[in-house]
Amino acid sequence: KNSVLFCRETMIKPHVLVLLLAVTLSQAEILMEITFDLALQQETDTGYTASHTVSEYLADANLQWMRYFHTLVTGQSGNAPMRVAWMQFQDLPAWSRFEKKNMEATHILFDLFWINWRRTLWRTDSAPSGIKNRERPAGTRGGFVYVLKISVKQGQEQAWAAWRSHALATVAKELDGNDGFLERRAYTSDTFQGEYQYMVTYEFTTMEGLAKTCLGSTMSNLVEDGKKMWSNFASSVLAPSADAQGGQIFKGAGYPGGQ
Repeated sequence: KNSVLFCRETMIKPHVLVLLLAVTLSQAEILMEITFDLALQQETDTGYTASHTVSEYLADANLQWMRYFHTLVTGQSGNAPMRVAWMQFQDLPAWSRFEKKNMEATHILFDLFWINWRRTLWRTDSAPSGIKNRERPAGTRGGFVYVLKISVKQGQEQAWAAWRSHALATVAKELDGNDGFLERRAYTSDTFQGEYQYMVTYEFTTMEGLAKTCLGSTMSNLVEDGKKMWSNFASSVLAPSADAQGGQIFKGAGYPGGQ
């Protein structure tokens, strides 16, 4: 009823509003979050490995970038995944083209090497946050990431908006004095799944930097206040692998500005 009234008052017909929403969703950058475990065997009898599939992925112009993490702790239900991978695409059409082009390689990857997987699509939330991300010099080792996922209770949207503004201002002050902070990213997924509506990530160059802002009293107090208006929430801490490539961003052929 309210949406119809809104359409009348703004002279936008309901079917046009739906079309505009669909266009907006299709144009937003898309993050595919992949949680998985590693199979005991990581090479076939013919010498094919997961790295071969990843190389094909990175050569695809539809993929902007890809990253890997180890799961340190997670509050999500179910067994904790061994690994988390992120893959970003310009929009939904780019993601669908990627899936079509790499269907065979993807089947091999998830049938043989990355098992117990779950793939979730998130839309980039471009709403202003007031938090300025920092430059990432070449070779910077990041990958220490705090992840908070939430869903908002019905009827608590206004309270959530007020909490968000307060939380962003509070965290921004904390991050000003944190030399290890790299960037904040935010996503929504209400059109893809119902367990969590929002995901926000804070990345740091060190575990010490992450702990200073995200595991201290400031974030704990914010989460405690937020729980009053959330129907579901979970936080996780991700870490880079111990090898030289840990924490790096693997640029795909579609990386903005080129590789």
